[in-house]
Amino acid sequence: MIPIRDANPTERFPLLTLALIAINTIVFVMHWEKGSEAFQEAIQELGLIPSVWVASSFPLEPVITSMFMHGDWGHLLGNMWYFWIFSDNVEDRLGAWRFLLLYFLSGLGAVILQVVARPDSMVPMVGASGAISGVLGTYMVFFPQARVLVWWPPFFLGTLPSGLFIGLWFLIQFLSGGCQAVSMEGDVGGVAYWAHVGGFVVGWLLGQVWRDLGRRGPQRSLVI
Repeated sequence: MIPIRDANPTERFPLLTLALIAINTIVFVMHWEKGSEAFQEAIQELGLIPSVWVASSFPLEPVITSMFMHGDWGHLLGNMWYFWIFSDNVEDRLGAWRFLLLYFLSGLGAVILQVVARPDSMVPMVGASGAISGVLGTYMVFFPQARVLVWWPPFFLGTLPSGLFIGLWFLIQFLSGGCQAVSMEGDVGGVAYWAHVGGFVVGWLLGQVWRDLGRRGPQRSLVI
């Protein structure tokens, strides 16, 4: 279930969205080009290790650095693709400061829930997916009827209302987190599903608080 694009035009240029995509990409490429060994060291240095974070009394720095580092090209491109599709409308509605607040608070919420789920983990957490999950949560509140063109591999292509698409996405994250908690043996790497859940919940709650902010009459749409 891969989103291709949404039919939800904006009125303002998504400057912060592009800036955040650029920062995430630059941070990744700077470390990736140094070679495998140096890249893995950067993961350890910039990532947030739950057990170390708890033992260090929850410093803010690794929360921030972990949000701008990714594990490989697929991780980076997947996150930035989701971010590009959904964040421009949220930025348009919220404006710069609230959008940045949403991004970072969602990232913090993602870290907190993942650490609650695995407080003894020594696996570094990296990636912007928690913050991006928060953007999805807010998008779902603001634009539940916006149409999203979705590819269902390998063949099916169709549109869904964003509320249904994002709702299905969230259900998958929640169920996957539950299955992972039951089946995981030892401290192994993988997808931090509870981080996705935590970021989404923060974004959804902030969306409820800011629901009527910048509303501009009936929602427009484009045919896709």
